[in-house]
Formats: sequence, structure tokens, C-alpha cells
Amino acid sequence: MEKIDRKALKRPDTFVVKGQAALDYLAEQRMKVLPLIGVVLLIVLGAYAWDGYSGKHLEKAWEAYYTANKSADAQRWDALKKMYADNGKNRATYLAAITLGDHYYDEAGKLAVKGETPKESPTPAAQAAEWYGKALQFNELLPAERQLVLINEGQAYETDKKYDDALGVYRKASDLGGEAKGYAELQVARALELKNEPKQAIEIYEKLAADSADSEYGKAAKSQLRLLRSPLYQAVGQNTGKR
Repeated sequence: MEKIDRKALKRPDTFVVKGQAALDYLAEQRMKVLPLIGVVLLIVLGAYAWDGYSGKHLEKAWEAYYTANKSADAQRWDALKKMYADNGKNRATYLAAITLGDHYYDEAGKLAVKGETPKESPTPAAQAAEWYGKALQFNELLPAERQLVLINEGQAYETDKKYDDALGVYRKASDLGGEAKGYAELQVARALELKNEPKQAIEIYEKLAADSADSEYGKAAKSQLRLLRSPLYQAVGQNTGKR
């Protein structure tokens, strides 16, 4: 009978040695990973807490918006301004800024229809441009939303006869591309006309009429081209210096 080497039995085989080494390695790594896991957990918990806070804050802002908007006309605009000032930059305050911009733009339009010169300073048109500008500070606007608000801002500047400002804003809107690009380009061309730069305006109208012939914007460009090239317009331009 073969003699059993008891010392050999006590020595661990290769599998056991490697297994123990793996366990030791995992234990070592565990001590290194635990702090990282703690940081990740803190980040996750912080994100949940922020989401909860943001949700409650936004809900409060919406309640303030609806309450302000239900106020009587005499108090509504001041209430919306306060609501905007008290609730940071979010979708509710963005809508408050748009509401105020539209209000002042309508006021400017009423004065223009009556042929009256604004007596207040800043003018309603200037206030409209200011509030549209504040609406643009909301960083989560979709490109199409930003484009239309820029056009609104440009129209407010235009109503206030600040044609350089209007042109700059219209060009920003045009640069955004998208479905409303043609509409923005029409505004650019009109601003150039108002600045007594008809040649540049005609170039834009021609390009728009060629590139978007079947769209409402292309048709509007063609119509304006006919006007600019008409003998009557040319005669009026010679008499007024607007050619």
C-alpha cells in the first residue's frame, strides 16, 4: 500500500491557490470600488431630489402664471411681471414673457392704426421687444419656437422703427433654417426695404421665389418682386429717393 504524504495533502492545489488569489483580488478591489459606489449613489439620490424640487417649483410657477393671467386687465400685466421675476427660467415664465410681449405688441399696433405717436417711454413696441427677448432666455426652446419668437422680436423692433435691430434679429431667425426659414427671409427682405436697400431685398426675393416657388413664401416673394419692379413704384422711388 502506497504511503500517503500528509504534508502534500495539507498543501493547497493549483485550483485552490488561484481561487484564493481571485478572492483576495476581489476583496482588494471592493475596498477601492466602495467609495465610487457611494459617490454614484449620492449622485443618483441628488438627481431624484432635484427632480422632485424642480417639479414642485415648476408646479408653483404654473399656478402663479394661471393666477396672474386671471387677474383683471388693470392688474394682469404687473402680476405677470412679478410672476416672471419670482420663478426663474422655466416653461411657465417663458409663457409669461410671451404673453407680455404679445400684449405690448398689440398695444403698439393699436397706436399705429390710429396714427398716434406713443407718449410713454419705453414705447409699447420697445417693451414688446424686451419681453420677447426675455422669452428667448429660456434655454429649452425648440429651434422652431426660438425662430418664431425671434421673428416676433424683430417685428416689435420694426414697429418701433429700429430697422437695424429688426434686420439683425430676422437674420438670426433665418439662420436657424427649418420650416419657417422662408417666412424669416421675407422679414429680412422687408427690413432691407425699410432701410432703403431695395437691391439687396430684391436678391432675397428672387432667391426665395426660385427656391420655394410653390410655397406661400415663394408666392409672396414673387408678388413683392412685381411691386418693386413696377413703373409706378419706380416713379415713386425717384420722387422720394427710395429706390
